[in-house]
Amino acid sequence: MGDRGNIVVSDGQNPPVFLYSHWTGSDLPKILQQALKRGKGRWGDTPYLTRIVFSQMIKGELLEVTGYGISTSMCDNENNILFLDDVNQVVKVLKHSWGNELDEMTVMAEFKYEKFLELNFDKFDPYCCTWQLDESGRLIHEED
Repeated sequence: MGDRGNIVVSDGQNPPVFLYSHWTGSDLPKILQQALKRGKGRWGDTPYLTRIVFSQMIKGELLEVTGYGISTSMCDNENNILFLDDVNQVVKVLKHSWGNELDEMTVMAEFKYEKFLELNFDKFDPYCCTWQLDESGRLIHEED
């Protein structure tokens, strides 16, 4: 049981950092959006931004001993992966498949940080489909 998910953060030079949630995987797009908004002054400062994202993930559960983790490899996962390319300030949505390395996963969507902040996840299930934007920049989807 669980709702496992990962946010991966890369500075383009070092191995990426995997931020794991056991119970809030399907909420990670909203959580990441909140973290990017709060941490806007640290975009491009990957160590600080990574801490801001993880703090947003564990908000209210700081002293718990289970539920979250930090790793240099994928923990467990049930959802698509949110990949932060902090050098280019881009969020990529990767279609998760076990046994594949990050660079082998299909990129379902790619958003500059500013555009990611504009997405409305209250009306859109980020894991149900292939993400697309229409000509006016609104989020649309196609069922997989």
